[in-house]
Amino acid sequence: MCAGHAVVGNSAFDKDWQWAFGNPMSAMLGPGVLAFVFGTADIITGSTIANAFLAAFFAFVVTWLVAFLVRLFSLPAEYYYTEKERADRLESIDARQQAQTHLWALREEGFSLRTKGRRIEEAEVPNWTKTFENWRGVVLQNAAVYSTDLRHSLDPLDKIEPYNVEAVRAKIGNHELNVSGMSEILDRIRKFLMSDI
Repeated sequence: MCAGHAVVGNSAFDKDWQWAFGNPMSAMLGPGVLAFVFGTADIITGSTIANAFLAAFFAFVVTWLVAFLVRLFSLPAEYYYTEKERADRLESIDARQQAQTHLWALREEGFSLRTKGRRIEEAEVPNWTKTFENWRGVVLQNAAVYSTDLRHSLDPLDKIEPYNVEAVRAKIGNHELNVSGMSEILDRIRKFLMSDI
């Protein structure tokens, strides 16, 4: 594959760089190759035009080979990074889809946790708060994978909409605020995920 791609585009390089590679190499190697193969160090065809053509052709071939070899050895690294970038992009898409699925499941789990939080007694609040904090942490992790915008909209909560303010049985500490904040988080997750469908 690299050889196939390295073949293309070398003629343009040859036109621009023949003076640097082809001409000096044909002047140095040309006579040596001719002497080795044909026993003479000069191009002798009997025609000045043919001699000039052969010298120019040799310079072209040398310059073309230089371009081909440079590209041949540089293309594998280029292909590697291109494929790595493509694989990373696909992996990122897959991780985002998994985070979306997990967020929907966490939302369902959050409904039952919020419902329980409305009805619990004061003695049960510490356990509920611990469960809520764990749930919230997992939600934030998945939100960060899915979208930084969603992650920042969930923490910190800048406000709680009036329809998300919850009435709770246990009026202790920040419990009412936590349950209301949970309603706001659930609402924001739904709105954000629905806007991406």
